[in-house]
Amino acid sequence: MPKVDPELETTVLAYLYDHPGTTKKEISKCTDYSFPTITKGIEALLGKGLIRKRGVKDTSAGRKPSIYEFDGSNYFFVGIDLSIPKFTIALFDLSKRLVASGGGFLDMEAINEGDHSSIPGTLIKHVKSLINRSSISDKRIKGLGVGVPGIVRKGAFKPVTRFETEEMVPLRDPLQKELGFPVTVGNDVDQELLSVLDYKGLKNESDIVAVYLAVRAGERSRARVNIGGSIYHNGHILQGRNGTAGEFGHTSVNVRLEEDLPDCKCGNKNCLDNYVNTKISRASNPKAFPSEITRALNQKIKDLLFIFNPSLLVVDMEAFPEIRREVFENAKAFSRDLAGELCIEEIEIDSVGDSSMACARGAIINQLCEKIREPSKYAEMFTTDENDRG
Repeated sequence: MPKVDPELETTVLAYLYDHPGTTKKEISKCTDYSFPTITKGIEALLGKGLIRKRGVKDTSAGRKPSIYEFDGSNYFFVGIDLSIPKFTIALFDLSKRLVASGGGFLDMEAINEGDHSSIPGTLIKHVKSLINRSSISDKRIKGLGVGVPGIVRKGAFKPVTRFETEEMVPLRDPLQKELGFPVTVGNDVDQELLSVLDYKGLKNESDIVAVYLAVRAGERSRARVNIGGSIYHNGHILQGRNGTAGEFGHTSVNVRLEEDLPDCKCGNKNCLDNYVNTKISRASNPKAFPSEITRALNQKIKDLLFIFNPSLLVVDMEAFPEIRREVFENAKAFSRDLAGELCIEEIEIDSVGDSSMACARGAIINQLCEKIREPSKYAEMFTTDENDRG
């Protein structure tokens, strides 16, 4: 087996990932490597199944050079959206194309009794089942990413509203130990924002400031709405000192202090999450939408635009489809007015699109990019038999 040259191979691989349909000569001109060295890199990547020959370049004279492109079809990542109690597991290839998906529900009775080991145990069982159903060798799985609700630190998480726990719940270590490939854990809304930015081709733009407000329905009914957020700045998700940055759902709403709201587990009684869920539970007519919720969400969006002055604001109104258009139109109108009043560029307002796989897809993006672009991570990916693509 040829020795891995991670510096050379990641240079060529990353270039072809960003510039599909390129010749060896063009790669050599744009890198610090000679034509013969690039040829060695191309041959190594062809042998690993990471690139493929697409054809030849049409030239007026001489031998027509071969054209190469990235091939993501031979290796895979697993992404998990752990929304609690429901979870979704998705298998993606290196091109982030969905290959297979599955899911299920956690045993909330066991979790509420303090058996948090049932969470990784259930996920491990379903990940193995999905891989087996897909008839893919474990050696072709190069990593797993999990998106979870709440605070994340060192591969463990603590949900704010999903279930009671005094401690951080470990995920990364038990998953990694049992499954045998690298595992990362991140906040679910952060992962969704990464997915949106990747779709829009903005993830590698260091000067982008993006803010995401997610209003999602709980499982089986809208009896419980979960409101989260995320901030992207300087090429990274902004975590804050303790991982709580972007928890917009637990920032205050402008309500009268005498309004009788129940306590919230976050400690902020008049937070947006608590306010919205209280209005839903107290509505005299379940079919009539409380107008106070619309006003509160519109006001929160204005606050976010002023606080962050983002390049992009992503709003997911999955929980409230009946007011989605109204909220978007109000946000866009406010952005236009703000641009005119302050003589600034208009802020782009967008939606997450199909959110069903956004978290699972976003959970694998950072790992995938590292494996393609960082020599040390790339070398780790091929410590086993890279020729096993059966």
